[in-house]
Amino acid sequence: MNQPQLNQLDVQAAIARWARFPGDTGSPEVQIAVATERIRFMARHMERNRKDFMTKRRIILAVAARNRML
Repeated sequence: MNQPQLNQLDVQAAIARWARFPGDTGSPEVQIAVATERIRFMARHMERNRKDFMTKRRIILAVAARNRML
């Protein structure tokens, strides 16, 4: 499997863990879990690509959005 497919599996696992009922993707718990997974993906990307400033900006925006949801 390539990296995007592995990332999607991690997101699906987070959705399955936090979903209130089968097919739940809109509850706050699920949205926060998905945002957290996306932040983890971008953080791993930043470890390998230190000068990728657009990803750094996306991390900052994603963290701010997650904090608003919390």
